[in-house]
Amino acid sequence: MRDLPHVSDPFLKAQELADRELVDRLLRGDGQAADKFVRLHKHLVMRELRRFRNLSPETRDDLFQEIFAKLFEDECRILGQWKGNSNFVAYLRRIVSNICIDHLRTLDRAPPTEPIGEDEDELADRDGANDPEREAQLNELRKQMRLAIQSLAPPDQEILTLIVIKELSYEQVAELLGISRNLVGVRLFEAKKRLRKIIEQSYPELLLYLPDEIP
Repeated sequence: MRDLPHVSDPFLKAQELADRELVDRLLRGDGQAADKFVRLHKHLVMRELRRFRNLSPETRDDLFQEIFAKLFEDECRILGQWKGNSNFVAYLRRIVSNICIDHLRTLDRAPPTEPIGEDEDELADRDGANDPEREAQLNELRKQMRLAIQSLAPPDQEILTLIVIKELSYEQVAELLGISRNLVGVRLFEAKKRLRKIIEQSYPELLLYLPDEIP
């Protein structure tokens, strides 16, 4: 199979959908969603804590626990304030930063951080720029998705590439392949099921970064 052309980043798009889904589940009191939320965002929280250079490692560990406790307390009141129309990673980083600043104020200490401006901060969170760890993680996920798709039969590879990777519409795919729009939907549905089965068996890390349904 030829290298898949890049039209948009399905992992960043899928992450946005996954964040909305997780927050909704947390607000409904889904305990499993809380576990998944921690697995997804623990590295981001710890990375943000490390920006506060005058926090000791022990204090960072304590604040790490406190941050997630605050996120989940009062029926996830803080997470419920996110309206879903802004970048969730930037929103979460602001929460972590505010908690750290409040902690340092109680100690009457200034909160020195790395010199990252608000606009640069949100831009970096939106597209993964200036974040080598996040970009390396996304690259590995892209590689795993390519391998998962490549393990499918050619017709499944074709339909997933056109719709999931190239993001063509059903009408465009129908015209390109010379089949009906309904048949496009049927083929995509079956290909998704087979892809999910492969991911569950061989690439379970991908499931953390995708909504419950493959996009």
